[in-house]
Amino acid sequence: MISKKGALIFLVVGMLSLLNLVPISARQSSLGDTAQVRRIRVSGNAMKEKLVHQVAPVYPLEARRENLQGKVVMEIVVASDGSVKQAKILLGHQRLVSAAVEAVRNWRYQPTYLQGQAVEVITRVEVVFRIE
Repeated sequence: MISKKGALIFLVVGMLSLLNLVPISARQSSLGDTAQVRRIRVSGNAMKEKLVHQVAPVYPLEARRENLQGKVVMEIVVASDGSVKQAKILLGHQRLVSAAVEAVRNWRYQPTYLQGQAVEVITRVEVVFRIE
C-alpha cells in the first residue's frame, strides 16, 4: 500500500518525465528488455560549445534559383558518443529541409556526461540558408 505522500511523489515524477524535465532512465526495447538509456535536455546555446565538427549544408540548386532563404529548426538527439542520432523538423521550408538534415546528421559533439556516465542529449539546432 502506497501512502498519500508516496503517491504524490510518484505522480509528480511521472508528470516531470512526461515533460522531459527528468532524465529518462529506462526505456523498453523492441525485444521487451529494459535498456538503460539516459537522456537530458540541453539548450542549443550550451550545445554549440560542444560542437566539434560542423558540416555546412549544400544549398539546393532549385532553392538557390528561386532565391529561397530561411532557416530550418530541428530538435535533435545527440547519442552518447557525440553523433547525431535523430532529427525532427520543427520549422523550415520544405525545399531546404533535406539539405539541412543531411548536414546536421554529419555533425559531431563532445560527449555529455551526467554523474560520470555518457548520456544522450535532446537539443535544438538551426541551419540558416542565406544567398550571399
